[in-house]
Amino acid sequence: MKTPTVRAATAAASGALRAAFELAPGGPVRPASTLRLLTTEASLFTSLHALVDGALTTIDARFYMVLADSEGRRFTNALLDARRRGVTVRLVVDELGSPSAGPLVEELLEGGCEVRVFHSLADTDLLDLDRRDHAKLLLRDRKVAWVASANVGDAYASWFNDAGVTLGGEVVEDLVRDFDTFWRSLGSGDDHARAVPRARRPEARAAGQGLPIRVVQNTPNRFALAGHVEAMLLGAKHRIDVHHCYLTNAEVLRVLALRARGGVKVTVIVPEESDVPAVGLVVEASLDPLLDAGVRVVRLSGRSHRKVLLVDRGWLLLGSGNLDDLSLRQNLEVCVAVYSGTVGLLATALLFAADQRGAHALTRSPLRCWKRPLARLLSWLRPWL
Repeated sequence: MKTPTVRAATAAASGALRAAFELAPGGPVRPASTLRLLTTEASLFTSLHALVDGALTTIDARFYMVLADSEGRRFTNALLDARRRGVTVRLVVDELGSPSAGPLVEELLEGGCEVRVFHSLADTDLLDLDRRDHAKLLLRDRKVAWVASANVGDAYASWFNDAGVTLGGEVVEDLVRDFDTFWRSLGSGDDHARAVPRARRPEARAAGQGLPIRVVQNTPNRFALAGHVEAMLLGAKHRIDVHHCYLTNAEVLRVLALRARGGVKVTVIVPEESDVPAVGLVVEASLDPLLDAGVRVVRLSGRSHRKVLLVDRGWLLLGSGNLDDLSLRQNLEVCVAVYSGTVGLLATALLFAADQRGAHALTRSPLRCWKRPLARLLSWLRPWL
């Protein structure tokens, strides 16, 4: 049995972590009335389509990529069906991320949906194209949210290994409000967003009831993701678990090594393959300093597109944001942070332990000698990868 001194120390550490969670950059801490962790492609896209098919009044969505393939067509048809039922449909796509989605966008517009393009290639200054709307978000009836790392496309629906959540409660109001603001910023003049029914404010709940959750976004006016990640890494008392496909930000890598040298148990999961080969080389070139610092690095076979950070099995961050320079400093992103031991244990089992089965721990970077000079050269390009 733990002694009172150990129990007191454990309680103090937990209280300090909760305080760090509440003080970290991001939206206000809200109680989530419902939260479901989505850890497979099937659960992600089943839930996405269930939300679209069940919409009664509104669908608001933002996606970096909507691909012109079978899944992109399925999603487009579902939105058109919703519009025919009388649902107001608003979609934001990033033209840099979705260059092939033009025909699908035209069909949506012809079917009565409203579509706005972030960084239209025809109207945007070339020097401003390095900022992308990298969000993956869908809001149903302004009451339920789907936040994930998956774009809309065949690969993401079948084998890209993403993660996300569906959630309800007061926190959805923050996402709704921010979507409306973003939507108006992409339009002009009289905007129909003011006529869309507002979500009814949930009844007051007793203090502490519901899961503490908050939105962590990069918006055009406020970037919260980098500061929130920093607060998580520095606030960890016992362990840090990282499952990210784009782990290239130099400061994040430095802090991970520093925390490992200081006695925090740090585990990093990276995929064997990257959908952006140049990024994969930079990640592999960054592994030796982590290994030298005592970080446990696990390499998955195949690809993974997960973007999950877990601290002390109680503070979880996931969504669209990578741990690279683009996501932390330039791109618009939507993530959610949850403070919950129960959710932390589920994430440990389903997003970390499960993915490590069949994977192997590294002792040195797998980067072959002839690729090292190329990786060093690409490392200079981190801000643009």
